[in-house]
Amino acid sequence: MQTTLDRGGVTRVCERATRGISERSNCHAHQPTAHGTAGRAHHRPISLDVARGGRHRDSVTTEDDVRLICLALPGVTERLSWGRPAWFVKTLMARMWEEDVLTIKTHERDVLASAEPDAYYWTRHHDRSPLLLLVRLGQVGPEELEELLRDSHRIASK
Repeated sequence: MQTTLDRGGVTRVCERATRGISERSNCHAHQPTAHGTAGRAHHRPISLDVARGGRHRDSVTTEDDVRLICLALPGVTERLSWGRPAWFVKTLMARMWEEDVLTIKTHERDVLASAEPDAYYWTRHHDRSPLLLLVRLGQVGPEELEELLRDSHRIASK
């Protein structure tokens, strides 16, 4: 669980690590932007109808959902990588690892995998790449998927 103090001294807990906490953390991805707006662009849905599923495990996300979200992000292209659909911006941002399992980039790999090992994990293949995390699509809802892909896009854009 990741907790931080914001400028007003309010303790915040990273929502993805705890599910259901409405406060967003002041972790790396939640810092104010140059334009003075706090938070990330993921707070605005792109392409998924959130009403169809809401939060975690309320609906099953699919490769088609991944594709819709990824291709709606700036500069993203799709091509095959190791025979699987993959999405790139400057570097790889997401790739289907196997059916219903997605590879993403995140700075919160350990936190997510510890909090929800049924949804998040990695294999020995990923040990040398500490940003890569596997996501079981059937274990995350549309909002969570969008948040994860936006974070991955931000990391891959650098």
